[in-house]
Order: sequence, then structure tokens, then C-alpha cells
Amino acid sequence: NAFVVYVPRDARCSKPRLRRTPSMEVMYELNVSDFTGHLSFVASFGNEAAGPLSDGDVPSRRSIPKDFPGTYEAVLEKAEHIVNTGATTVVLHPIQASARRTRDDNFGQAPISVFAPDPALASPSRGEPAHQLRALVRGLQRRGLEVLAHVQITHLAEGSDEKPDTSSLRGIDAESYYQLGFDGRVEMNEAVHGATALNPTSAVTQRLLIDALRHWRVAVGFDGFVVDSGGGIARGPYGVSTLLEAIANDPVLGGGGGNF
Repeated sequence: NAFVVYVPRDARCSKPRLRRTPSMEVMYELNVSDFTGHLSFVASFGNEAAGPLSDGDVPSRRSIPKDFPGTYEAVLEKAEHIVNTGATTVVLHPIQASARRTRDDNFGQAPISVFAPDPALASPSRGEPAHQLRALVRGLQRRGLEVLAHVQITHLAEGSDEKPDTSSLRGIDAESYYQLGFDGRVEMNEAVHGATALNPTSAVTQRLLIDALRHWRVAVGFDGFVVDSGGGIARGPYGVSTLLEAIANDPVLGGGGGNF
């Protein structure tokens, strides 16, 4: 299950958008590391000719840094390709920091933070990961594309009580942030290996998640979010999700009316 949250239009940047009506929307989903990590990207990078080529001429080619493919910055090199497909909206697969990104979590299903962009998707020599991600979002928006972040806010990869992998909230206050079973142990998200389920009905967890979504919107500039495992968030007392209500009534995220 998943749902999409769009931020209010008057809170976005004033750049012209390719999508003028909801019926025009065409989404282009991409994984930052895979999108430009293939050898075909390296082979085509910077293949630029300064005018018509004569027989035997070879197009000039820019040098490509070894750590460039598979990064936020590299995605911008294919921005025109995305536009030419007819897409109006880019959905970035989860870019939250994951301790297992380079091992068994290429998709980003097991984050350890709800605020930090993954440094594994950044070029080490090109500045802070947050700055590189912001440059990607703004670069796509300058081409008329809307940019959504596929976010994981139902769990963090901190392991079970039997095999804890403490790196975030578990070491602060596990009982407040995570769902507890009848035996007092933290509950797991069975769909993701080693993922500890966040408690969407806890006031402190709700505040944390809303602050995180606000951060991605205000500091990075995302136009909205695709929330994965939305069914876990929708659960609440008497079938009412207080977290969804809080998002809908937030002045930055929902504008008081909700944009789901």
C-alpha cells in the first residue's frame, strides 16, 4: 500500500510546470544509483560534437569522474531524456540514509534516518549530500518537472530485540517511537528484513515524521511524497489515523485541507 501527498501549490516555487491538470500527470520513477550506474551511461556521458562530423571524426567526450555515476548529480545529465519521454513528474526511490545501501538495500527500504539523505548517493568530492540532492531537485524543477520523494516513514532498520541494530531512535526511547507487542518487545515490519515498526499513533513519533516531511519540503524543495507501506500509517484508534489528520492539517504539508 502507498499514498501520495502533494504540498499546497502556493507553497511551491513559482517555476512553470509541465503538468497543468491532474489528468496530464505522467510519473517517471527512478532509482538514483541504478539510473546512471549502468555502463551505458558511462559510455554516452558527454558525447558532444561541435557541429557536423566528417568521415573519421570522433565526437569530443568530457572526462567522467569515477565516483560520478549513480549519484544525485549524475541524474541531471539525463534530465532532457526524462522530459523527452513525456513525463511530468519524477518520483525518486527512497533516498534516506541507509546503512545497508551498498550491501542489500539498493532500493532504500531500510533507512536509519527520516531526515538525512544517503551519502552513498552523493559524489564525495562535490560537497554535502544535502546540497547535491537540493541541486538535483531544483535542476529538474527548472525543466518543468515536479519531483516527488518516495519516503519510508513506517519503520527504521534497527533490528529486533533479539538482534538489535541500534543506530537511531532505539537508543533514545524505543518505547515511545516504536510499536510494542503484548510482550513488550518492539514489533517488526515483516516485509523488510531488520525493520522496526514505528508507532504512528504516538505523539512524539507523529511530530518527528511531520517535521521530517517538512524538512524534505522546505529545505530540499520536494513537491510531494509517495509514502510507502501506507497501510501501516492508516491504522489508528477506531479506524481513524491521527497521523494522516495531522499531515492534512499541517500548514506546510496539507494547507489545512489535505492534498492526498
